[in-house]
Amino acid sequence: MINTNAQEAFNNAYMNVLNEAYTSISSGAFDYNTSIRNALTDLNKSGINVISYKQKDGSVRNYSIETSVRRDMLTTIVQTTNKVQDELVKEMGAEYVEVSQHLGARIRTKYTKYDYEAHDEWQGKVYKLEGSDSKYPNFYEKTGYGEITGLGGVNCRHIKWAFFPGISTPKKYKVDKKESAKLYELSQEQRKYEDKIRKYKRQIEIGKKSKDIEQVNKYNTKLDNT
Repeated sequence: MINTNAQEAFNNAYMNVLNEAYTSISSGAFDYNTSIRNALTDLNKSGINVISYKQKDGSVRNYSIETSVRRDMLTTIVQTTNKVQDELVKEMGAEYVEVSQHLGARIRTKYTKYDYEAHDEWQGKVYKLEGSDSKYPNFYEKTGYGEITGLGGVNCRHIKWAFFPGISTPKKYKVDKKESAKLYELSQEQRKYEDKIRKYKRQIEIGKKSKDIEQVNKYNTKLDNT
């Protein structure tokens, strides 16, 4: 019971901070980055510095609060936007949608399990909502909309909107795939370094609080060499 109550309190504290951050963004009280910083400050005050997620296979993965908050906030905002677009598409009776595009979209790697996980391959195009034809592939099949690693899933920034062939004009600008892939790889490397730095800083703080000089020196050296 103690473990269950503690977990419930932790979940509630995390969700309360996220809800407050989301409200501040959606209401225009603060911009995205300011709201994120405020959320991280509140979580630190609550003593929360690691977020655990249970995977489908039952394993548990731990993430820093910085990574988790930014990912969860971005995902929430994008999913809300796409849900609004779902309603607009339905109201207008649109049969097609156009998908946004951006540099640094996810690319196909050795870990890619489904085709829709390679976001750079389907972004910036027009799709048919029901069925498909020679010109317009099926939206759900190609983008994986509704799937955790598809359009609007975790850490995805893509949105869609109604498109009417013969009336709507597709966006002329197309992201350069080579430039986008390079930016994606650089962003992944940057995240690794940032995670390492945050990890070392936490270990240094722990060492200081426990007066473990050896640990402080060890992680200061690691931090200097990163």
